Amino acid sequence: MNWKPAAIQLTSLMTRPFYAGLGSIYAFHRIIPESERSFLPVNRALEITTSDFEKLLTTIQQRGIDVIPLDAVPERLRNPERRRFVVLTFDDGYRDNLTHALPILRRFQMPFAIHVTTGFAGATAPLWWYSLESMLNQRGPWSFAWRNSSFESATHTPQDRERVFDQLARIIRRSAPSESLDFFHALCETQKTDPLEATRALTLRWSEMQPLLDEPLCTLAAHGASHVPLRTLGNEALAAELDDAKAAMESRLSRPVHHLAYPFGDATSIQSRECNAAASAGFLTATTTRCGNLFPAHANALDRLPRVSISGNYNATAMFHRFDSGLVQALQSRRRVITL
Repeated sequence: MNWKPAAIQLTSLMTRPFYAGLGSIYAFHRIIPESERSFLPVNRALEITTSDFEKLLTTIQQRGIDVIPLDAVPERLRNPERRRFVVLTFDDGYRDNLTHALPILRRFQMPFAIHVTTGFAGATAPLWWYSLESMLNQRGPWSFAWRNSSFESATHTPQDRERVFDQLARIIRRSAPSESLDFFHALCETQKTDPLEATRALTLRWSEMQPLLDEPLCTLAAHGASHVPLRTLGNEALAAELDDAKAAMESRLSRPVHHLAYPFGDATSIQSRECNAAASAGFLTATTTRCGNLFPAHANALDRLPRVSISGNYNATAMFHRFDSGLVQALQSRRRVITL
């Protein structure tokens, strides 16, 4: 007999803001046509289609939500306004941010930030998740020996290829950076793959960034030097990773870089040590990928701001509606505003 009130309550929660806060920072990676999307769910999650992206921006515009640059976030947190806001950010520095995302964002006149990994811009760091995908596109038996371990599997079906990807990616993510790089290079040598081919094919070079520098809507921000999980670095290496990234960007772009997005910004990768290092490096804000909306209390925690990741495996506008209510974030964080 109680099902009807419960149903009404659920409907109410999904149609009105609930634990929504002041606004949200949204994290994207790639904006590409449907025909270019990955066959692997883990990489496809990074890819929003151009049509889905346009529909999402239309929804934001129609709802009267302010789209603000990263530079405006601290003041907006200190002096809240009635209107909600969103911030649009893109991680890694993919070339399609320039070729596909920028024309759409210009049409909507919405500011955005691109977090550049300097090792990708200089073509010195491997974009290993897309390199693995390229290797797994070569269907057939998979065999690889590494020290005391061996990997053998068929890669005929999508399920086979996804399983092998997950197995290899787990080793790369969990190893110390030098060990991870040795493993990846040995894998590329075995599979006769250029370890930097995906980096050169998919990410922006320094020389290609002038249109973004000239674009008033765009903020270029940092994303580390080599895109490694910061928790795997010792204290000195951590400081160097962030200091070097900031210095390289400021030297190349001839302008200050105030903002950072942590590579691998999840709860297992980013803790107070990493946040303190970002503040020490001189970044005004640093964003995680911990799912959460922004509240006035975040004005005193600018080195650990939450972000909401939009996955390409789902409808982007439908995800936005769920996240904008704050319900998903509230359930995940158990209603704690700052979780570090």
